[in-house]
Formats: sequence, C-alpha cells, structure tokens
Amino acid sequence: MPSFSVHSLTLLGTCHPSLIRLMTEAIKDSPLDFFIVEGHRPVEEELKNIANGTSSLKDPLHCRHCLTPSEAVDISPYPEDWENEAKFQKLADHVLAKADELGIAIEWGGHWTHLRDMPHYQLKR
Repeated sequence: MPSFSVHSLTLLGTCHPSLIRLMTEAIKDSPLDFFIVEGHRPVEEELKNIANGTSSLKDPLHCRHCLTPSEAVDISPYPEDWENEAKFQKLADHVLAKADELGIAIEWGGHWTHLRDMPHYQLKR
C-alpha cells in the first residue's frame, strides 16, 4: 500500500485540514503511488513564479499556496515524470472521486484551459 514519506507529510502539514484529510485518504487506496510536491509557498517564491511565467497570477496575494494554511497542494505520481499526462489524469480521477466521497469541494488544475497545472489541487471557494 502506498504511503507518504516524512518529507511529503511535512509539506502536507502546511495545508488546510480538508486537503490533509483528502490526501491522507487518497494515498491509502490509490492506483498510483504519489508524493506531495508542495503545500504552502512563500510569497517571495510566488513572485519568482510570476516573473518566470510558471504562474498565471498577477498578484501573489491571490495565490492559494501562499495562504496559511495553504488552500492548494501539488502532487505527482511516483516515480516523477512531468510529461506523463496519462498518469496525472489517472491520479486526478482517483483524487477527485475521493474528494466527492469525502464531501470535499476541490478543483484540479488539469481542467484549467488558461494554464493547465496537472499537479495542482485547490479547495473551491
């Protein structure tokens, strides 16, 4: 059964309790092993992401990762392969189904058209 490393648990610990609950439950019966890439992100890091174009935000104050606790989490199938969209889709299908089962409203960045963000999940407002 897949489980989180100490590092993933530390990153997950910076997230909103609903995201912690979702990811903790999702890893238990996931068809793919996965790890936490990022939870909370400092504003300074988001400013760098805006500058280099890896964030579509104009203002880091709108970044869901920059909140405390973070309302966003990035995850990746293990082993890491950023080009394997099929694995990200399979993982997303599982996480989204688990969120529905738990009654946790989330959105997946892979559904976005302006900037597809396959690792990204955030709480719906």
